[in-house]
Parts: sequence; structure tokens; C-alpha cells
Amino acid sequence: MYKTIDYFGFILWVIYLILFMNREIKRKNKYIEEYNFKMIINKPFHLIRIDSVFFLIVYFIYSNLSDNRLLPYLYVIIIITNIVYVLYDMSDNYKLDKIKFRNEIFNYLAIILLIIIIIITLLLKVDLNNICILTLTLNLFIPIWVWIVNMIKNKYNN
Repeated sequence: MYKTIDYFGFILWVIYLILFMNREIKRKNKYIEEYNFKMIINKPFHLIRIDSVFFLIVYFIYSNLSDNRLLPYLYVIIIITNIVYVLYDMSDNYKLDKIKFRNEIFNYLAIILLIIIIIITLLLKVDLNNICILTLTLNLFIPIWVWIVNMIKNKYNN
């Protein structure tokens, strides 16, 4: 039963990763004039999500204090909460228009690379607790990745 929950949590994380990356790309396209180094000072929470930090801290603290049999359930609840938040944010703040794949190929290559890294670590039989902490930590870096790719694209397009 625990392996089923583990794989279910991983599948949900992949869905969340794709949705979150799409949201970040749409946000980047909506606020493209703000994506520079001044944005880091003026709006630092566009690069670091407070909810992702909170979920990572909750999971880390709970993993050190409790029985590890309940951690997969906590992880699934955190990921479901993140998916609901991203879907709500996308429907509330961003239009449901298509993203041009050709313009955002580096961002999608990052998604594929992250998924491959996590699958390799799963195949190497790394502890589930470490995999969950790794995926929750990777969630922190998605906005930063989109920002860095955008800065590089703007530098070479000008």
C-alpha cells in the first residue's frame, strides 16, 4: 500500500511540476517588463514561493518528529494542496491561452531533466523521505529557473 501511495505522490508531483511551470511561464509573459535584477529587490516573492517554503519546512519537521509511515500521506496532501493552488491561480489570474512551445523549449527541457533526475533517484532506491524533500526543494527553484532562462533569452535577443 505504501508503494502505491509513493508512486501516486510522484505522479501528482509530475502533474504539479508541469502545471507550475506553465503558470510561471504565463506569469513571466504577463509581467515581462519586470523581469530584471530590480525585480529581485522589489518583489522577491516572485522568485521564492512562501507556500513552497512553508510546505518544505512542515514536511521536514514532521519527518524528524513522527513515524515515517505517515509521511507519504502528508506528501500527497501537500502536493494536492499545491495543485489546487496552482489551478486556482491560473484560472483566476491568467488566461487559458496556449503557450508557444518553441519559445519556451528551455523551460520544458528543465522539466524533463528534473523528472529524469527524480526517476533515476527512485531507481537507485534512495530513501522516500529524501525523494520527497528533494521534490519539495525543487518546487522552490522553478520560479528562479524561469527567471534565469528569461534573462538569458533577453540578453541574447538584444
